[in-house]
Amino acid sequence: MAFGEVLEQVGSMGRFQILHVTLLSLPILMMASHNLLQNFVAAVPPHYCSAHTNLSQSTLSPEEMLLITVPLDERGKPQTCRRYTTPQWNLLRKNGSSRPVEEEEDTEEDAGVDLQGCEDGWSYDMSERSSTIITDVHKSSFLQDISVYY
Repeated sequence: MAFGEVLEQVGSMGRFQILHVTLLSLPILMMASHNLLQNFVAAVPPHYCSAHTNLSQSTLSPEEMLLITVPLDERGKPQTCRRYTTPQWNLLRKNGSSRPVEEEEDTEEDAGVDLQGCEDGWSYDMSERSSTIITDVHKSSFLQDISVYY
C-alpha cells in the first residue's frame, strides 16, 4: 500500500490540517517581506570622516571643508576611513591657473602629509535617502556608549 493510499484511508486534509498549515505559513510570509526590507533600510550611504572639531565655526562651505580635511582616493572620491591630521589649507589656493592635472605629481606620500582614522565619527551624504538604520544608529547615544569598548 502506497503512502497516498494510507492517507486516503486515514482521512485527507481536514479543517485542523488546513488551519495548522495556514497559521504556520503566515509568519513565514511576513519574515520574507521583513528580510527584503533590509535591502532598503540598511543601506550604507556614501560616507567620509567628519571634519575636525576646531573647524565647526569656520565660514567654509561643506565642499571646501571636505576638500581640506579628507584626502581623495584614486577615483577622485573622498576616502571613507582616513582624514588629514591637520587641515590642508593649501588645497583651497589651487585654481584654474595652476599646473594641469597631468603635470601634478604630488601625492599624500610625496608631500609628507600625515593621515589618521576617523576620530570624530563620520559624515554621510544624504542626497539619495533621508534616513537609514546606519545613520540612525550613528546619531544615537548607543554608538557613543559602546565605542568605549572598541
